[in-house]
Amino acid sequence: MSSSCHRIKAQIYKISNPKFGAQAAHDMAEEVVQSVDYATINIYRFSGFGALVNYDLYLGDSLICRVRNSYKTTIKVKIDGRNKLWAKTETLTEVPINIVLGRTYYVRCSISSGRFIGRPYLELMDFKTGKSGYRDWE
Repeated sequence: MSSSCHRIKAQIYKISNPKFGAQAAHDMAEEVVQSVDYATINIYRFSGFGALVNYDLYLGDSLICRVRNSYKTTIKVKIDGRNKLWAKTETLTEVPINIVLGRTYYVRCSISSGRFIGRPYLELMDFKTGKSGYRDWE
């Protein structure tokens, strides 16, 4: 006999207006700047819950920064295409990202509650909200 107790964790999104969904995906980054051969990823974390928990942030297999409380940095990436941003403390958290050279992306980092340490929370922001949050961080 096997256990009838199963645990499934999922995030479900509903797009009621498909045109809005396509526009939201487009708004994740600004228009392409043709004269540069890199994409810019702005990473920020406000102070607050889990202030003592730091974690490494990876893009694919490469470590790009150590995220701390009250932190802000800009990373220039010369590799385009589909990839994932991920971090791990007691659990692994990942966010897919499709990098286009010449665009600017914003990633808001934080900590959600966990059993012992706290779990990294990563959110790829739309361009307008991300730019505002990154600028107002100070």
